[in-house]
Amino acid sequence: MDLFGFIGISLAGMLCLMSAGAATPQRPNIIVILADDMGYSDLGCYGSEIHTPQLDGLAKNGVLFTQFYNAARCCPSRASILTGLYPHQAGIGAMIGDSAMNAAIPAYQGSLNHTCVTMGEAMKLNGYHTMASGKWHVGDTQEEMMPYRRGFDRSFFTPGGAGNYYFCGGESGRPKPCKVDGKDVMPWEGFYDTDAVFDYAIRFIGERPDAPFFAYVTPKAPHWPLHAKEEDIAKYKGMYDCGWDVVRGQRHEKQVKIGLVPKDWKPAPRGDGEGAVPAWDSLSKDKQREMAAKMEVYAAQVDCLDQNVGKLVAFLKKEGLFDNTLIIFLADNGACAEPEDEPLGKDWKDGKGGPVGSPTSFASYGRCWAEVSNTPFRLWKQKVHEGGISTPLIASWPLGISAKGSVNRQPGHLMDIMATCLDVSGGTYPAEYKGQKIQPLEGISFAPVFKGLEREEHKEIAWEHFANRGIRSGKWKLVSQSPDKWTNAKPGPWELYDVEADRTEMNNLAAAMPEKVKQMEARYMDWAAHVGVVENTADWRKKKH
Repeated sequence: MDLFGFIGISLAGMLCLMSAGAATPQRPNIIVILADDMGYSDLGCYGSEIHTPQLDGLAKNGVLFTQFYNAARCCPSRASILTGLYPHQAGIGAMIGDSAMNAAIPAYQGSLNHTCVTMGEAMKLNGYHTMASGKWHVGDTQEEMMPYRRGFDRSFFTPGGAGNYYFCGGESGRPKPCKVDGKDVMPWEGFYDTDAVFDYAIRFIGERPDAPFFAYVTPKAPHWPLHAKEEDIAKYKGMYDCGWDVVRGQRHEKQVKIGLVPKDWKPAPRGDGEGAVPAWDSLSKDKQREMAAKMEVYAAQVDCLDQNVGKLVAFLKKEGLFDNTLIIFLADNGACAEPEDEPLGKDWKDGKGGPVGSPTSFASYGRCWAEVSNTPFRLWKQKVHEGGISTPLIASWPLGISAKGSVNRQPGHLMDIMATCLDVSGGTYPAEYKGQKIQPLEGISFAPVFKGLEREEHKEIAWEHFANRGIRSGKWKLVSQSPDKWTNAKPGPWELYDVEADRTEMNNLAAAMPEKVKQMEARYMDWAAHVGVVENTADWRKKKH
């Protein structure tokens, strides 16, 4: 069975695609859903065993993208998707707040700047009612950077980039307040982050005025800590007792079977060739049970996310809104291997030692399972090898997508979301905003894909995050990873890959093709200068992380 058969192109859909008279409806509602730390293969339609019927269903009747990229980490990805720019241009090339590189350097100032506009601001200028619900993380402590100050009419958001799912990022006995339209609201009895984010999105949509709406929905799931409801965890009991070697092999086999990845792409090896992740069979039975339990909880987090997408879709259908609503679903980076020096994950120091998944636990699932989530690619969040930057992306719009059940294999980047939203809404991007000149939009609309057409492609797409660097142009990708983690002292050596033949980055051609390396490096340096990258930050980076 190939991917087209799996997704299910219908004859009616093909006839619609060929119909010259099919008109695109005007001014659709738009919902962008951004998952957190979810790997490329964590949805059923991307090869997973996790139960995700709602998102799989949207893909079956919409468009599934196989080569869509993010910016490798939560903060820069959110800056990019919100502004339609590279993250450095928006001011968040690294992280926010105390983990920012240096507030004196614009590309690393650690919060959105005023030479960009958010999707909230841009869509509001074009007559949309705007709302944001979930993780913000582009300047959480600065009043002027809050979603209700950056173009969103309604907002619910939780503080910080990670934290307890049951206490709004706080702890038992010390919960933190959420913010609803700028006002503090303490987490209520039965609070669970994923449910709360979607419940507020539904509430805001239900209370909207008579205008098309734009909703930015950003659940924390499945970012660590591993927190899930008992009934969701129960669905996965025993499923991962076979271990990561077997599960990763099964996902890869399914990806090949459905045509998601070519069978001649050799999957990245366990431990990325470093031997840091042990073979499952080398673990004791107790350790195997502990590690299987972690993945059960992670799967439950993804499952709950899918359930909430279904809850949102059901509400849209009940309100008669679903058919003319464009829903875009993607993830902010590849799966998370944090902490990298603990390949089996760990409980953080503020955990209370409860069973994994419970409110008093605070665990991560480690590099071992992150490699499964990123099947078949190399590395993970923070790196700009394919495992760190490849995201699933699904687009659903019953009235606007005639190429139903189609698969798009053209490269794209999350900065294209802004351009696409403006395109389908007939909107325009401002040259100035509140008296400030605004940087030109970098993203390119992928709306033609909805009609089965090829989109305009970027001449290149590039990345830099803590000295992890990369650039892709056509089939060629030049990439390096920093040997340092947070110190960002220096970049590593360049690697060169033909990502059409070898997207899993197993065959480094740098030594065999030095001229191509020089050519690609020159293009990377031009891009770096364009967006404000600083090559060596060791002398000036703040040490406050």
